Amino acid sequence: DVYSEYGIVIRNPDTVTNDTASDIITMGSSQTSVSIQDFVIRNQEDDAVLILGGAQTVRISNCSFTDNGGDGVEVRGGNGLEFLAILDSRLRDNGDDGIDVDQYDYISEDSRVVFVQVLVSGSEILGNEQ
Repeated sequence: DVYSEYGIVIRNPDTVTNDTASDIITMGSSQTSVSIQDFVIRNQEDDAVLILGGAQTVRISNCSFTDNGGDGVEVRGGNGLEFLAILDSRLRDNGDDGIDVDQYDYISEDSRVVFVQVLVSGSEILGNEQ
């Protein structure tokens, strides 16, 4: 069954989105990190986890993100994520990438620099479309 467009969305309070999600985490001004642990997210219409901003650190551990229509985990926009850790998790058979990091700041019209560190350890990332 498809439950919503996204499983979990992490965002700034001022991020305007019409996306539906099973869980939307809106970061407060004093919050800097999010931990997602022991979650199973499957059969969402799009990404299992969509990170739009607000958090400096996101840690995903012991999770299974499978059979979703989009990415297992997507980071989109230039909104301050510094560190993404995916530990002991399964990202399988999703309709797009297992992990898609597209966070950037423009430094000129022709170039961009990625400002996020990604650590993947003990995880299985197989059978995704891209």
